[in-house]
Amino acid sequence: MEYLSFNLSSKSLTLKKRDILPKPGGNEVRIKVAYSGICGTDLHILEKIYSFMNRNKYANYHFCKRGGLNSTIGIYRDGGWATHALVPETQVYLIPDEIEMRQAALTEPLSCMAHGWDKINPVNIGSKVLVIGAGIIGLLWACLLHLHGLRKTVTISEPQQKRKDIASNLGLDYKIKNPTELKEEYDLAVDCSGYAPAMESAVSLLGQGGRLCVFGVANSKAKISIEPFQVYKKELNIIGVNINPYCFLKGIALVQSMSEKYLDYNKLGIKVFSLSQYKEALDTLKKGDISKAVFKL
Repeated sequence: MEYLSFNLSSKSLTLKKRDILPKPGGNEVRIKVAYSGICGTDLHILEKIYSFMNRNKYANYHFCKRGGLNSTIGIYRDGGWATHALVPETQVYLIPDEIEMRQAALTEPLSCMAHGWDKINPVNIGSKVLVIGAGIIGLLWACLLHLHGLRKTVTISEPQQKRKDIASNLGLDYKIKNPTELKEEYDLAVDCSGYAPAMESAVSLLGQGGRLCVFGVANSKAKISIEPFQVYKKELNIIGVNINPYCFLKGIALVQSMSEKYLDYNKLGIKVFSLSQYKEALDTLKKGDISKAVFKL
């Protein structure tokens, strides 16, 4: 088998091989991995591995779960950047035949969005929605809103031109604006950036009864300033969404519903790499040239 190994001393990844496959323990299943994605949290872990390991031994981190509440695969046990992986049987789900394997690689983030959708519902047709950030999560949120019937009332806020180009390529006919251009009021703002100043600005853009969904992961020390009188006057709500408790089957259902129209890798700006191309994959993702990198194994 082939796998990427992280060296704690040198803080570097290395592609390794071994002849013996990992042996499943009690209640474990050995999986032959087809596709494995890189998410923003993975980059943060690689960049700050020491502080992350020390501070978050028992933490639940966004986009790092694989459908359960007890095991965080890839942080405190071997993960999916390998041709084979051991997974608790409670976190294994069958992929319907009509779903392409590469599309199934998006099940986990979509399961987090299913949890988010449950928390912000109802979102009425015609609601004015602001999606903050056009990384892969913002793009998928835009697609999810379109799936649920929101058409010309959605705005995507993004400062980087490369990301704006990818968002435009989705063909959703949404407004795509620089954050400095935002002037109108919104019924709902979904933050997918984790950038505190963007969240603070979003609160000021909410109309009467407006809601801010905090979906992106902010720095643990980040702070925002809110005017309590405006929260009172407008009856505003701030809704936090943390990972995907009991939502993995809903994520699979979303993949089924979105596969034909929305989950095109080219339109979403997703690029596929071999495991041996891991350096290129990480560098390309960090540069912002793509929205997501996925390993094909």
